[in-house]
Amino acid sequence: MRLGVPFEEDFARKLSSGETMHLSDLPSDQIVTGTPEDCIKGIRSCIDETGCDYIIVDFGRGAHAEDFTRLRDQIELFGREVMPHFA
Repeated sequence: MRLGVPFEEDFARKLSSGETMHLSDLPSDQIVTGTPEDCIKGIRSCIDETGCDYIIVDFGRGAHAEDFTRLRDQIELFGREVMPHFA
């Protein structure tokens, strides 16, 4: 947001306010999720639209933090199938 990345006005206002945010508060077109192919496409789109050279990846630690096997599997899949496309 500080660098001029376009966000919906209501979202930007809430983000700047310091209020607690929930996944449902995030604009759906600014969340990358799905299969490895979906993630590659979403990240590529973000890079093309904003010129960013890094992203923040969150594997839903709040949604299923107790399910360590699932979380580990997601991280390994991302590292194996998605990250090599951006090395």
